Amino acid sequence: MSKVYAEGNQRNLIQDIYEGELDGHDIFSQVAKVDILTALQDVGSDGGIRAYGATATLSIVSTSANDANAGTGVQSVRVVGLVDNAGTLEQSFEDIILNGLTPVVSTKTFSRIFQLFALKAGATGAAVGDIVITLSANQSGKIQAGQTTAFSSHYTTPDDVVAYLTKLEITTGFECNSQIEMLTRDNQTADAAFVVAGSWAVNDDSQNSKDFFIRIPNKTDIVFRAVNNTAPAGQAAISINYDLIIVSYAESIAIQTPPPGQGFGLGGFGITPFGL
Repeated sequence: MSKVYAEGNQRNLIQDIYEGELDGHDIFSQVAKVDILTALQDVGSDGGIRAYGATATLSIVSTSANDANAGTGVQSVRVVGLVDNAGTLEQSFEDIILNGLTPVVSTKTFSRIFQLFALKAGATGAAVGDIVITLSANQSGKIQAGQTTAFSSHYTTPDDVVAYLTKLEITTGFECNSQIEMLTRDNQTADAAFVVAGSWAVNDDSQNSKDFFIRIPNKTDIVFRAVNNTAPAGQAAISINYDLIIVSYAESIAIQTPPPGQGFGLGGFGITPFGL
């Protein structure tokens, strides 16, 4: 039976979820950073705007032979994303042992890639080369040399869950006058366009932390993009961290007084600000 929370007890609800007190509720945290340019791009390690393709096995390879089993760099990685399970797309992962300059192919078929990070590393403790995932001929994640994590702001809600954006942190570097956009789209509709679901202006050396309770339905792509407007050198560092509460359809959160409002008006996406 679902636990019932009064509207005024929203913070108690979130705390219980973070502490693992509610069945069917999990936390997904995403960390992304980039040196943003004067052209709009995804916040993440890849650069540019990621293209999505068909569900397929992925391949992963390094630009250095040292990123391999028993090598001095990253030896194995975990890939987290949407995996096809008998026609249902669900969040899962696969652990892969690297083979340096030789691509390694996954055993699972992925539709989206969310995270890529090192599991084991040799003497250097980090990637020696750039470790890159390719999915359906599109670059879909990169651990840069000297790092252990691929930074990404991408997420897609699986078929059988709903997500709630509960926390967003935006940090900018020196000489940054940028626009940050959160974009979403229905990933089950052919040629669906990304729609701006939120937009924030950020300035020099600033840190912004916002608490939300924004509902994001199943089968929805999420990405954060940024453009730097006035930096003299044409680029500036920015990082974005966000938390999602992932709720299984088998469970529910009972709110005694649901708030009114039509969300961001995303044409039926049902994305609604909760308790703002």
